[in-house]
Amino acid sequence: MKKIIISLLVIAASLEVVAQKFTTEDYKKATWMTLRFYGAQRSSQKSLQGPNWLIIDHEVSQSDQSGLSGKGFSASAYKKGYDFTNDADGSVDLSGGWFDCGDHVKFGQTQYYSAYIVLKGYSEWPAGYDDYYSYDYSGYRAAQDFTWEGGKGTPNGIPDVLDEIKFACEFFIKCSPNASTFYSQVGDGGADHTNWVTSVAMAALPKNQGGQNNGSRSVVKNPNDCA
Repeated sequence: MKKIIISLLVIAASLEVVAQKFTTEDYKKATWMTLRFYGAQRSSQKSLQGPNWLIIDHEVSQSDQSGLSGKGFSASAYKKGYDFTNDADGSVDLSGGWFDCGDHVKFGQTQYYSAYIVLKGYSEWPAGYDDYYSYDYSGYRAAQDFTWEGGKGTPNGIPDVLDEIKFACEFFIKCSPNASTFYSQVGDGGADHTNWVTSVAMAALPKNQGGQNNGSRSVVKNPNDCA
C-alpha cells in the first residue's frame, strides 16, 4: 500500500511540474498549429484565393518528375502549387474540401466529423479562438515565413477557425447538389496509396496512380448509410 501511495504522489508531482511548464502562449500556439493543420489539408485550389499553405509555392523537381514518368506523370498536367482542380461528377463540381490526413482522397466520414468537432469547440468557447492570419495566408506568403514565432500572419477580423471551416463548408454544400444526391467520397484510396508524393505531384499522374491527368477521380455518391 505504501508503494502505491508513493507512486501516486510521484505521478501527481510530475503532472504538476509538467503543467507549470506550459504558458498561455504555448496554448495559443497549440491552437494555431491545430487550425493551420486543416489549412495544410485543403484540396483543389483553382486560384490562390483560399490555398493550401503547405503547397502554395511547391514545385515538383525535375528529378521527381523523371522518377514518376514511368507511372504516367504528365508535365503538361502539372502546375506549381495546384492539385486536384478537376474533381467532379459530370457537370457537378466537387473541387475543394479537405484531404484525409496525409492522403489525397476526400472522405466524408472523417471530414464532416472533423468540421463538426472543430465548430463545436468554437461554439462552446469562442473566446479561445484568435485571429492571427487571413483566409489566403497572404501575410505569411509575402514574408515567406509561415512560423508562429515570425508572427507574419495578417489578421482579417475573422477568427482563424472560421476561415478554415469556411473552406470545408463550401465543399459540403457542393456534396448535396439536389434533394436526391449526396457525395461521401472523392478519389480512390487504393490508387492514392500507390504513391507517397505531394498532392501537386499526384494530381499530374493518371487515375490508376491516384491522379487526374486522364480524367476526374472516382466518386462515391448516395451511399446506403446516408438515407
